Amino acid sequence: MRKLIYLSTLLLLFVLPLMAQQPLFPTPAKVQNAKGSFIVGKNLQVQGNGGYADKLAAGLQAELKEAGMQSSLASGTIRLELTDDCKMVDEAYTLVVEPNSILLQASFEA
Repeated sequence: MRKLIYLSTLLLLFVLPLMAQQPLFPTPAKVQNAKGSFIVGKNLQVQGNGGYADKLAAGLQAELKEAGMQSSLASGTIRLELTDDCKMVDEAYTLVVEPNSILLQASFEA
C-alpha cells in the first residue's frame, strides 16, 4: 500500500505544473530529459490496467478535477500499469512523459 501511495504522489509531482520543477522523490536512478511538455486538460483520460490500478486512476482523475488542473481544452492520456511480471525490483518504476501521454509502470504483488 505504501508503494502505491508513493507512486500516486510521484505521478502528481510530474503532472502538476507548479510542481514540475521540484525534485522528484524517490530519486530516479536514471533520467533522460527531452523537449516538450504534457498539458493536463479537460479531455484527459486516466486509465489503469485493471484491479487496483483502475482505482488509482479514478482517484487521480478526481484529484486533478478537484484541484482545477483540467481547465485547458488539451487532451491526453495518463496510463498506470501495475503488474507482477515486469521484472522490476521492489519500489522500482518507470515513468515516460510524452506530449500526449504519460506512462507509469511499476511492479505490484497482489
